[in-house]
Amino acid sequence: MPYSALSSQEIARRGRELCERSIRAKVETEENIGKIVSINVETGDYEIGNDLVETSLRLRYNRNKVES
Repeated sequence: MPYSALSSQEIARRGRELCERSIRAKVETEENIGKIVSINVETGDYEIGNDLVETSLRLRYNRNKVES
């Protein structure tokens, strides 16, 4: 997955917007308390888990499956 051409400010803005608009209502559950949500700000895809590296790798893997 290539690095995004977006600035860090734009990535943060998109992440906040996606979270508020479509992700928060789905992930704010009792079983997800304390977990990490990784968001692909270009696609809107997200993964939930206990480890940032793990969720990021799952996002990348799933994106590569779609592109193949």
